[in-house]
Amino acid sequence: MKSNKIKYKKAINDLAWLLVTRNNKNWMGAITGEVVKAPPNLEVKIDPKITLKTKNIVISEEKISTYTREFKSWGNVDEIVINGEIETTSSNTEGGPGPHKHQHGTISGTLKGKGTFKLSGTNEWTDDLKVGDMVLLVPTNEHEIFYLVDKVVRVDATK
Repeated sequence: MKSNKIKYKKAINDLAWLLVTRNNKNWMGAITGEVVKAPPNLEVKIDPKITLKTKNIVISEEKISTYTREFKSWGNVDEIVINGEIETTSSNTEGGPGPHKHQHGTISGTLKGKGTFKLSGTNEWTDDLKVGDMVLLVPTNEHEIFYLVDKVVRVDATK
């Protein structure tokens, strides 16, 4: 019985020693900051006395100016609105039967009908971070690197 108590005390002491020797810093958690310089020389103020510089910030590529990304899209067409002019069409012969040249007027209105569409292409993001934007930051345990997660806003509950 005495042997078990000694082993138990030793295990508790070993665990306590492990916890003390880890000497973990308190994790600050997610925080907000204000952009004071826009990318590429990004700076974010997290406190009146603390401004993070570019070298301490890891940011998603899509937050950088003119980030492009390929896309595919498909869905249903419910309505098509056309406003504009149709230019002159032409062919090899003037008037008479067969192909000929004529002027079209303005076309305006709504084409009624339904259908489907498929698209592919490239989108370009143009909503870069700007001075004054509020951003969400997550620090590493050492508080040396801050991950800029996204631009954030406060919801005004009075509206």
